[in-house]
Amino acid sequence: LHTNQLSHKRIDVVGPAPVTMRALYTTLKTWLGMKHAIFISLPYLPSLFAARVAGFMGNTPLTYETVQMLKKGNTGNVASYIEATGITPRPFEQTIMKTPPLPGDIHYAKHFFLIPLLRITLAVLWIVTGYISAFVYPIELSFSMLAKVGIGQTLAPLALYSAAALDVILGFTLLINYRVRLVALVQIILMVSYSILITIGLPDLWIHPFGPVTKNIPLIVATLLILSVTRK
Repeated sequence: LHTNQLSHKRIDVVGPAPVTMRALYTTLKTWLGMKHAIFISLPYLPSLFAARVAGFMGNTPLTYETVQMLKKGNTGNVASYIEATGITPRPFEQTIMKTPPLPGDIHYAKHFFLIPLLRITLAVLWIVTGYISAFVYPIELSFSMLAKVGIGQTLAPLALYSAAALDVILGFTLLINYRVRLVALVQIILMVSYSILITIGLPDLWIHPFGPVTKNIPLIVATLLILSVTRK
């Protein structure tokens, strides 16, 4: 602002009219060329609970802080901005529609929830696998398979329950979104190591109709995806 007079004035830099969250997301979906969103209205307290649960999804716009901010409101008077600058701001819809979305914008929007969902399902897989290995699958069959890869009766219990515990720990750590890159890297190393041991001692599992070993290939790729898109 160019003026010859010193002034201390607070100016709200806002648009010409308030924009509701429903209108904001409807406009964004239209801008991205996507179908209109389905909205669900929640009271304040259930919204806070949903925000807590959403924390498990990782980087989501629904957080405890954003719900509290929305309750307080976030609007201002555009008149002071127009008076100070002589500029009448365009509505949000007109502004965003003037610039087409980049391919990265569309890709990010379409996969926003798929990546956290992939992380959670992989976490559940590791937890369930560890539990089944320790408490459900017949222990004598587990010891028999361990013997075929060179682990004798003395070390078999330690190897079995240590591996099961490690699976559960890695799965739970992935579930709570903690040190995801490190966990994903360890999981990839374990899956590759398990596959090598099975290839040496239990090669028949490679041609099993249920694919207990071949499934490691897409699992490794999925984990690599988690590793590549996670920043922390």
